[in-house]
Amino acid sequence: MKKSGYSRVAEGSLKQGLLQSTATHDDDTSTETPGKHSTMTEELQQETKNHIYYLPLYKATINGDWRTARSFFEEHPNALTAEVSEDSMTALHVATITGQSLEFVQNLLELIPGESLQDLKTRKYPPLHNTPLHSAAAVGNIEAAKVLVQKDSGLLHHTNEFDETPLHTAAEFAHKDTIWYLLSKPYHGDPSPFTGKLGAKLLNLVLEADFYDIALYLLNRFPELAIEKDSDNNTALGILARKPHAFPSGSKLGCFQRLLYHCICLNENRVTQSPEPKLLEGQQNANLSKSRMFGYFQHVYDTKLMHMQTGRIAKILCEEAVNSNKLDAEHMLGAPMHTAATMGIHELVEDIIKAYPYSVWIRSGEDKRNVFHQAVLNRKENVFNLFYSMSLQKHFVTKSTDAYGNNILHLAGFLGPIEHISGPALQMQRELQWFEEVEKHVKPSFKQQLNNKKKKGQQDKKSKKVSGEVPPKNQSKSSLSDGGEDENYKGKTPKQVFSEKHKNLVEKGEQWMKDTASSCTVVATLVVGVVFFGASSPPGGSDSSGIPVFISHPAFMIYAFSDSLALFASATSVLMFLGILTNRYAEKDFLRALPRRLCIGLISLFFSIVFMLVAFGSSLYLVLVHRVKWVAVPIVLLACIPITLFGLLQFPLLVEVAQSTFGPSRFGPKGKKIVC
Repeated sequence: MKKSGYSRVAEGSLKQGLLQSTATHDDDTSTETPGKHSTMTEELQQETKNHIYYLPLYKATINGDWRTARSFFEEHPNALTAEVSEDSMTALHVATITGQSLEFVQNLLELIPGESLQDLKTRKYPPLHNTPLHSAAAVGNIEAAKVLVQKDSGLLHHTNEFDETPLHTAAEFAHKDTIWYLLSKPYHGDPSPFTGKLGAKLLNLVLEADFYDIALYLLNRFPELAIEKDSDNNTALGILARKPHAFPSGSKLGCFQRLLYHCICLNENRVTQSPEPKLLEGQQNANLSKSRMFGYFQHVYDTKLMHMQTGRIAKILCEEAVNSNKLDAEHMLGAPMHTAATMGIHELVEDIIKAYPYSVWIRSGEDKRNVFHQAVLNRKENVFNLFYSMSLQKHFVTKSTDAYGNNILHLAGFLGPIEHISGPALQMQRELQWFEEVEKHVKPSFKQQLNNKKKKGQQDKKSKKVSGEVPPKNQSKSSLSDGGEDENYKGKTPKQVFSEKHKNLVEKGEQWMKDTASSCTVVATLVVGVVFFGASSPPGGSDSSGIPVFISHPAFMIYAFSDSLALFASATSVLMFLGILTNRYAEKDFLRALPRRLCIGLISLFFSIVFMLVAFGSSLYLVLVHRVKWVAVPIVLLACIPITLFGLLQFPLLVEVAQSTFGPSRFGPKGKKIVC
């Protein structure tokens, strides 16, 4: 770009100002008084003085007022590179962050020489050494980023204190358009953001930001990133294993959305293709699917696209880990698989097992548990159901024990994580179902096996104590994630572990059942009294022989049948709830007996209220129909209100109890495919 006369004069003034600033800084350093406290006080005073001195320039910069800023630069040429804010940013940093005026940034770049642009870095507040391009990437100011790269493309390779290039910064702050723009630029310098730890960090950052299309684009161009680790020793597969919402098993869609999800068809090329040039420049893709035009369907469309992208990413990561000679496959796949099992991501677990069948035998972590141990301990039935899709070798998978001597049935005896269940009684039912299901697949000796095996670390600690080598007093005692390490010294069977771990849950379930039954009993008893009185006092009264006056009216038969059914239903409900109140509350009762009674009691109570309202409406109709012919309409509408309210309040609980008690089992094979 050809510079104007004003720009050349300004550059000359800038150089003179920089020399004067350096000389002044040297003079200040030479006259410093000894002592750390006095030096820090002088620096603080000098910084405060500078901030006040540059305050007019700072205000002009955040407002995009170039006329005021230009006048300030004419009087003070060194202000172009001076720190004008408390976080040690220059005017160019502030202009890119505020994004008020692109023209302001362009005018600044005309004054600053190209060789000085890379020297403008923050030095005080973290992250240190941020260039103006870092600032533009952090706030997603893509227009400022374009003019900065056009001025000096070397800014693309500069790293800050955290070894982040501007591309990493854009990914960290989740600015997708800026990432695509920076990706479109050629990178020929050093360091490259696509190799080694920098490349792994970039891939992990876009995964954490849920930009799976960018992650897939990076893996297609640089497949070696699949096995690289970032500076925090994280791999892309480990990051993906902590994102259950990125897979179909973790999506929370409504009934209609799930139906729409299965109706949407996406081409595999749409999922895996490289971005178009327009998209790389940060523009909207003009060829999006027509379903995305509708806001309601966009979420479903994006969700399915994300699931297909993550599925493709998972396969690439697993294949690269298995085919790589750089890292051991067990070390690369073991920890992510167990993390995915803990999170309930059965799709990722299945991909890992298919890519590396030996992974089912991997026992990782200090607890030495395999993937099905983790599934049982964390109550992830979708992962445990992969057990049914295995070949005959599945009989050997449950054979291993963890570092504490617990077999898989012991782990089923531990208290699982609290789920979104209506009450502790249903939680107890879920725990019993898990224990019974796991009990079916262990060898008979495991049912009476004692978990009396000590952890190796405890044995080493004991041997050190005998030899006189005492560990530090402040050393924390490792414990089991659930159950506690004290279980290893008690020698308990799985059934004993289950009873001890669920003792408090049984008490809470008993109290919840009694409170629910007591409340419903009061309502059912009131209904019994009302409908019994209605049976003895028919509407309109009776004649001298005791025959009801309206017995020949069709509505009277509706009244009689409704009243009778309401009485029988309410009486049944009272008996069911009384059965709950007088139950012994053993562990096994929470599996079928108590939920069955609660389900029957709620259904009977619902129908008793419905029939009672029908009987009341029929009675009111018989009395008023001779004077108001259309009285049936408001009666029906008003009767629907309490019925609807009862259904809304109690129907979810009833459905949950019915599904868990009478519905199909949540365990079993999902299809006929063989995992390994």
